[in-house]
This record gives sequence, C-alpha cells and structure tokens, in this order.
Amino acid sequence: MLAFFGNKSDKDAVDLMLEKAKSMLHPGGVLIIAIENQLGLKYLSGYSEDHLGRPMLGIEDQYTASTVVTFGKRELTRRVVAAGFTEQQFWFPFPDYKLPVFALSDRALADDIQTDFAALIRAACQTDFQKPAYTSFMPELAWDVIARNGLQGELANSFLLVASAEAIPEQNVVAYHYSAGRNSKYMKSVEFTLNNGSFIVNRVPLYPDRMDDVPGTLSLLLESEVFENGKLWRDVGYRLMMRNGWSINELSDWLRLWLSAFQRHLQDAGENIPAALTDTISGRHLDALPRNLIVDDGKKSRFIDQEWVGTGEIEFGFILFRSIWDLICDMQEIGEPSNGTSLQLASIIQLTLLQLGFSVTAADLSRYYEMEVSFREAVIGKALPRNASIIFRSLRRG
Repeated sequence: MLAFFGNKSDKDAVDLMLEKAKSMLHPGGVLIIAIENQLGLKYLSGYSEDHLGRPMLGIEDQYTASTVVTFGKRELTRRVVAAGFTEQQFWFPFPDYKLPVFALSDRALADDIQTDFAALIRAACQTDFQKPAYTSFMPELAWDVIARNGLQGELANSFLLVASAEAIPEQNVVAYHYSAGRNSKYMKSVEFTLNNGSFIVNRVPLYPDRMDDVPGTLSLLLESEVFENGKLWRDVGYRLMMRNGWSINELSDWLRLWLSAFQRHLQDAGENIPAALTDTISGRHLDALPRNLIVDDGKKSRFIDQEWVGTGEIEFGFILFRSIWDLICDMQEIGEPSNGTSLQLASIIQLTLLQLGFSVTAADLSRYYEMEVSFREAVIGKALPRNASIIFRSLRRG
C-alpha cells in the first residue's frame, strides 16, 4: 500500500487513504470500495493473488508494507468504520468486481429470507477468465454448502462496499445479473427486487432501441416472474457426471425427469406430445432445457427463464440433443465412469437417448450440432467455427 499512497506519518497507509477519501466527500456522500476478498473462495482453491501473481499469498497473509493488501469482510468493515464510515452496504460481485456477471447485496442474504442464489453464483464464477490450470478443489461445486451455511458474503471473491458517515438509502433492487456477451439487441440485465419476503425477477433490455434492429430466427422474451427456490436440474446432472462411478443408466434417469417435465410443459401449452425425432414443436419451447428447470425436494418441477423463442417450428430431436449437449459440451473433465462406459461425447448422447426410446444416428448428431452452432451465432451476432467432429471427441477424466 505504501508503494501507491505513501506514508509521511506514523499512520497506517490504509488509514491515511481512507482519511483522505473522507475529506473529499460532500455531506451525505458515499465512498465506494471495490476490492478482492483476502478469503475469497477462489483464492482458497488455488487461484493466484491478483496483484502479485502467486497462489495462497493473500491466504497466508504474506503482504508487506511495500505491496498491495486485501482484507476479509470483518477486517474491511472494522477499518472502514474506524475511518468514520459507520454506515455500510455490502455487495458481492461474481466472479469478481472486475468483470461481474452477478452482484448480490447483503440485504438479499438476510436470515429471514429463505432464498438460495448458489446456482447463479456458480454460473457467474464459471465465466472467470483467471481460472488456473489446476485447483485444489472445484470452487463451483462448493457454493451449495456455502449457501446452506450462510457464508456467501464471507467467501465471496470480491467486495463492493458502499460506505458513508450518514444513513444510506436502501434500494428496492437487491441483486443484478447481466447477460452481455451477446448481440447487443439480446443483451439484458435481470433485477431481483424484494417484495413481502419473496424476490421478483424483472428482466430489462440493456439496449431497448436495438431489439428490433435486425429481423432473425430468434426473439428475446423478457418476462417478470417470482424467483423459484429449488435445484437447477442441469446442476444435478453436472454433479452426477463429476462423481466417480456414474453410469449411462443414471444419466438417462436424470434426462427422463426432464423429459417428463418437458412433456407436461407442452401439454400445458396445448401442444401434442411428439413421438418421433422429426416431429416438430413450437419454437417458443427452444429454451425449455434442464438448465432452466427448477426441481424441489419433492420432485415438483417448473421451467423458468424462457427467454429464447425460435421463429416457426423446431424438431423435437433438436431439443433432446440440446438438453444433454448443454450439460456436457463445456465439461473439461468428468468423474471416472462405471466399467465399460465410453467417454466419447457422441456415444454418451446416443446411449442416453436410446434408453429413453430414441435412436439417434451420427448423422443426426452432426445435423443437430450445426443447428446448435447456428443458434449460438444468432445469439452472439457473429460467425463461430464449425467443427462437427467435436461431438466425437472424448471427455477427460478428472
């Protein structure tokens, strides 16, 4: 800290910096501090300290008077209060404050609100560009138990602290999620507002004037809904495949629950249940995937966040493909499968669907892959490499 602020007195450099910041504020002004959490989960798992480039340096408290320094939540709170900023609001950006995807306030984590944001935290952390080649554990899988124990704020990777010497007005919005890596006409923010102990999810376009710029095969449906508690079914499948000894039977059971929910979803929409892969359904069901299926402990399920609507009809086989492809296409490694289980992507998909009564050929998979690439190109607004051989690669065992 001395390297950046200097120290011409016996005072601690951090205290001097906070004192200077306070002197520059107007009455009622706020100080905003964005800083890494010294005890952030990713640093505990082996990520390098951001400024000094060494893993565990912050965890082991190896900062010196000539280096930067970070703090845990309690220590940061104490130092800011000592500087006269007695009023504080904490926000927890994920994966961190530099390129946040999801930002959660301390108010959203109040003890009297029974809501689990672990799935959103996990998804945001998977976008972290600083991920090292190896970690001592998979931090993404730890957020569930962290949430159950109310430690999301203590172990967040970064803090965004709003501090003042006077009362800070409370906001109605207590969390934000951003979808920005897209064609600008599809970019959105999601605002979570607290209403009588429940969260209302409001989706807002980031560029509303561009939503109708270019006609295409996709439209973005922005609806408000109540935030649903429960497990994202994609996360259940992800945990299944990370466990040693997983089998095709288990994977097909996982997909079968989704299929039952999807069939009910179609019936509720007044559509017929498709029997063959080539049967078509409305493009409004394009997003009814396991990643958007909430399942509670009683196995009751509901689809959420149906943002993507395809123009016209889509093949049922493509939805089946998307449902399992979305689970495994980005998995860098998996658990050791049961004896005799192939690690080839195409084989996993074919055998899983076969147990549900659907025979899919290699040509079908290649065609569905091309359709998926076309969908993703429409979302991001630019061409992507097309290499159908990727579906015939083998997954790596962890």
